Amino acid sequence: MPESADLPQLLAQAAAGDETALTQLFSRYRKRLKQMVRLRLSRQLQGRVDDSDILQEAFLEAAQRFPDYLADRPLPFFLWLRHITGEKLIDAHRRHLGAQMRDAAQEVSLRRRRRPSRRRRGSAYRRCLTGWTRLTGKSWRCAILNSLPMPRWLRRWR
Repeated sequence: MPESADLPQLLAQAAAGDETALTQLFSRYRKRLKQMVRLRLSRQLQGRVDDSDILQEAFLEAAQRFPDYLADRPLPFFLWLRHITGEKLIDAHRRHLGAQMRDAAQEVSLRRRRRPSRRRRGSAYRRCLTGWTRLTGKSWRCAILNSLPMPRWLRRWR
């Protein structure tokens, strides 16, 4: 997407120290950057870190580095903002997924209970049936009947 015609004017105003021009520059690209953060933010972090927090950190960093950008202009302005936002996103992943004490990979959502995997359910089922698999014919029927609760009136005939 080509940059608009008023971008050089906004950059010049921001370079002169106009904070509203810098705010307009950031707000112009906020929606696109927020979409980028949503797409790249790990699912493990989506419940812990808000994409607006990452954007806020990126905009603060961009405001601090803005004089360096004006001196060099290594990239178009949006690409420069996207690069800084990507760095902040990487920092968030390192901070939350790399730490041992706050490992988001070990967290369990309160909304959904974790079900055991099919392998675990299958092995538990097999453990329950290990004693039953050796039974055949009449002994199988007797074992099943003995495992069921028996009504009182039937107990006398046993």
